[in-house]
Amino acid sequence: MIETIKKLFIYSYLDPFLSFSTKKIKYSFLFFILLSVLSSLLDISVIFYITNIIFSITKGTPIYEKIFNLNIVIDYSRINSYLIFVCLCSSAYFIKVYVNFFNYYIGAMFGSSLTKKFLKAFARVSYDYHLNQKESQFISSYSEDISNSVGVINACFSLISLCITFFIYIAYIFFTIPLSIFLILIIFSLVNYLVINKLIGKKIYSISKKISLNNPIRIKKIIDFYSLYKVIKVFGISDSLLNTVLEKDREHRFLNAKAPFLISLPSITIIHFFYLIGVSFFFFQSKMGVFDVYLNVIISLGLILQRTLPISNQLIGSINTIKLKSTFLLNIYKKYKTMLISSQKEVSQNRKINYSSNKKKTKNLSLINFENVNFKYDKSNNYLYKKDLSFEVKSNTNYLITGPSGSGKSTLIDIILGLRIPTRGCLTYGDQFREISNSISYVPQEAVTIDDSFLKNLTLIDDNIIKNNEKNLTNILKCCLLDELILQSPDGINQKIGHGGIKLSGGQLQRLTIARALFRKASILLMDEPTSSLDSKMSINLIKNILNFASSSSMTILVVSHDSEIFPLFANKIQL
Repeated sequence: MIETIKKLFIYSYLDPFLSFSTKKIKYSFLFFILLSVLSSLLDISVIFYITNIIFSITKGTPIYEKIFNLNIVIDYSRINSYLIFVCLCSSAYFIKVYVNFFNYYIGAMFGSSLTKKFLKAFARVSYDYHLNQKESQFISSYSEDISNSVGVINACFSLISLCITFFIYIAYIFFTIPLSIFLILIIFSLVNYLVINKLIGKKIYSISKKISLNNPIRIKKIIDFYSLYKVIKVFGISDSLLNTVLEKDREHRFLNAKAPFLISLPSITIIHFFYLIGVSFFFFQSKMGVFDVYLNVIISLGLILQRTLPISNQLIGSINTIKLKSTFLLNIYKKYKTMLISSQKEVSQNRKINYSSNKKKTKNLSLINFENVNFKYDKSNNYLYKKDLSFEVKSNTNYLITGPSGSGKSTLIDIILGLRIPTRGCLTYGDQFREISNSISYVPQEAVTIDDSFLKNLTLIDDNIIKNNEKNLTNILKCCLLDELILQSPDGINQKIGHGGIKLSGGQLQRLTIARALFRKASILLMDEPTSSLDSKMSINLIKNILNFASSSSMTILVVSHDSEIFPLFANKIQL
């Protein structure tokens, strides 16, 4: 069995456990082992005390025992012997309950830590890694792999605790107790288990309802986090948005920790309840002379067997649970290591201007300067652009980027945003750039929203940010032709837009994403097909408003578009 446990736990799961654990979890694990030893020793002490009380009652004389040079006197006729037993049994009960709770509590902490590290790693992966992932796989890793990984850790902790208890009991049987069977204990335990389980069942049902209500919200939050990947990446707000995801996740984890704790509570309660009731009964009945001289032996054997037999079954159950769920822990650990490698590549390419080998600072007035830049995908033999790109983007002006389908407009956007690195040539940024996420705001071609209010979709993180920006927000809403939409709704800017923005039209969603980008007050606004969902008249009015707003805010505008109606509005054109 030792070799099986060693193979199951140490070699397979120690590395994932240490990687996903915090210092608090590691120290808690050591404390858990100490508590398990203490709990087992207290259990044995209770059984030892019960056995000797039985002997004392049977013989009618006090029992004298010597343990580690300590003389112990157990006399059934003295009230202090009974009170000592009550204290000993109560201590064993509360320690056992706490060990059981602590197991699931550590599991909840581990699940929360694993989730945090997994999602943080995802927020930092390279853009290419994200493009190669499927949303269903990401959601499955979050909802299934993490939950089952927590199950593996709980099972491993249970296995360790059960092994400690099991071997201490075996040692006690070997040295002190003869072999026998005591069926009354089993019947008594089953009857009481059904009674207590019925009382606890209401509490478990209440927790189950909370979990069912919380889980859809939790899944919605993680879907929003995934869907907004590119915007989060460019805006550099992954940590802020991640906090809202982790808040719901933490609530879910600890609700799931309470349910199995309550489920396991009846069996612990029955054992110690039997100890108290049984000894109390014999203690007081002995004074009336109602005793069976052989009952002490049966009870002594039964007390041990009713503990060792269930422990044996639980040991097997824990091992099977580990075998069943181990794949999930190993899978998510493998994905986590892959994401860490990807994020390290992202750091080496470095979206921070100061560290990029392909980006060097310029001393002229250009915000961005392309010098013979071209790009080639990993699996392609040809460069994307027929001619190397050489142009500069100056401050407080506007540019239109056009070209046929497949000419590389979207890739050019990714290069400017720092999501892709040019294969050749030199891309330089102005001295005023510190980080791309602070200097460039971005409007994607497809409107990306979260299932929340209009305001939340505008800010994405903290709604309180508008308190000192109300005038600016009003100007932006007018600029994006959204002021009437806000006035028409009784909820105003707090109106709910529904999942995927279903309560808004395509044009309104597109203008919402433009307003979101303008609200960030970046030096450069980069827009990908910002008028694709608008009619000709509104397209022209919108672009005019944006250009005027940008001019007054010293903002540079870059627009990728096929809409010929807006071409004349731009001062500079880049043809791909």
